[in-house]
Amino acid sequence: MSFTFNTSGVNNAGGASASLTVALTGINLGDMVVMHVGADTSSTTPVFSGSDGTSSFASGTFGEATVALCYDQLLYLLSSTVSGSVTYTASYTGSVVGASVEVYVFTPSSAVTFDIDTATNGANNGTSIASGNITTTGTDELVFGAAFSQNVPTYSAQQINGTNATGNIGTNYGNTWYLHVTSTFTSNATCTSSANNWWIARAAAFKISGAPNLLGQQCL
Repeated sequence: MSFTFNTSGVNNAGGASASLTVALTGINLGDMVVMHVGADTSSTTPVFSGSDGTSSFASGTFGEATVALCYDQLLYLLSSTVSGSVTYTASYTGSVVGASVEVYVFTPSSAVTFDIDTATNGANNGTSIASGNITTTGTDELVFGAAFSQNVPTYSAQQINGTNATGNIGTNYGNTWYLHVTSTFTSNATCTSSANNWWIARAAAFKISGAPNLLGQQCL
């Protein structure tokens, strides 16, 4: 399979913590790492960043539900330069009421490029959550959906392009799910919340685009 699931982890916190960490093992050189971070703030707009201790994560579209002071962002590394046991750190500025981070690690068969990311901004509440539409451009892509809420609901019925997600992870506040697709599409990511809360959602896609990934392989 072009994107092989490796591992994942989550963390969340309330109060004034300025960062969250997720410690994972079995990371391979060349793995793709995707981090979704969200924060509920009291008054300020946060700045998000991610790191594996060696490399800083690239940033996707910044999302904001300003009426509720909910914010989120997708951060990513297309090819890990560290292996083994790795601690991933999501940092955020400002006065934070609560925050969460979900980290997914996949081993790609070939080089990966970022395709598209979109966030649903504005005033959104209710139990039916939906990101904005994305239009993918590849025929071998890993697509993510993500949501963040100012309270602590249970998320269910995660879908991408109307298809049930292969997997999802989450904790208080946030949830992230994924699906491997083999044709282009224009659609969104959706899920259901157990509580009628303010929320923000997004969809993002990464595509196989290059030569085989030989990082971390040994010559015998």
